[in-house]
Amino acid sequence: MTIAQIGRTVGGWAAALLLFVTAISLLWQTHSALGFLFGLAAAAVCLSPVRSLAKQKLGFQASEKSTYGAAIFLAFVALVINGTAEGDRQQLLKVSERNAEAVNNQQLIDHFNRNKSAVLLGIKAKLDAGQIREAMAEIERYKTHDPDLMNLRRSVEFADTVARAQEDLKRESELPLARRAEIYTTLATFDPSNRTYTSKAKSLSDEVAIERERIEKERQRKIAKEELERRIKGQFSPWDGSHVNVAREIKARMNDPKSYEHVETRYMETPGGLHIITIFSGKNGFGGRISNTAEADVDKDGNVLSLSIH
Repeated sequence: MTIAQIGRTVGGWAAALLLFVTAISLLWQTHSALGFLFGLAAAAVCLSPVRSLAKQKLGFQASEKSTYGAAIFLAFVALVINGTAEGDRQQLLKVSERNAEAVNNQQLIDHFNRNKSAVLLGIKAKLDAGQIREAMAEIERYKTHDPDLMNLRRSVEFADTVARAQEDLKRESELPLARRAEIYTTLATFDPSNRTYTSKAKSLSDEVAIERERIEKERQRKIAKEELERRIKGQFSPWDGSHVNVAREIKARMNDPKSYEHVETRYMETPGGLHIITIFSGKNGFGGRISNTAEADVDKDGNVLSLSIH
């Protein structure tokens, strides 16, 4: 036997061992006998004694490539079968768990119905002792909409709300206005007969409404300011900072409009728009360049209302 043949034989046994161990592992996980048989067949195909027996009994000599191709195919089929089996097993497990939960819930409901008075007294005792979480946990055990249990549940929820609120109110001065209003509104909802809760809830809610109105007005004012700034910015040239419409009116009054040179423009806001001051130069009737100052009033859209040059 050559070294190559020894290598193929060892490789075949190693592949067969790996496939066999995998098949055993999947059988343990999925309990699929069919998947195990296909995995076992894939392992067997890799063994040279099995191939020799097939040749002897069937008179068929498969090539090495087709042998390992068959092994891969069988292993793939085994994986598919085991995957399907595992999915089915998981589904059955979920159904079984749901059924067990339903049976347990029904048993608890039956226990509640048989021992209703004792159960309610036990929950009430926990509530009176300040064991709010324990009382709620006991209520949660019974998946029933019994009116007495629901009333007790509301009492526990109220006690829990009050306890949390009172804990928060120990640092009431540190709490935001909206949080204080929320606490007293919740307390007033649970106990509308408590005048302290209802009064504080109303006064704080009014303060919250006033504060929200103030914030909204401030937001609208900011929006209006940003819009005005945008409109003002659009009236000026991005190149030299001159007011486009004022510069156009100045040129219309010059002896030589082409000689217009912008020097500086300043402005201030007015109730009706802007007051513009522009310094510029241009040629007079004798061809000499002189500096002038123009003052103009424009509306909020930049339309020139008045213009004087001196």
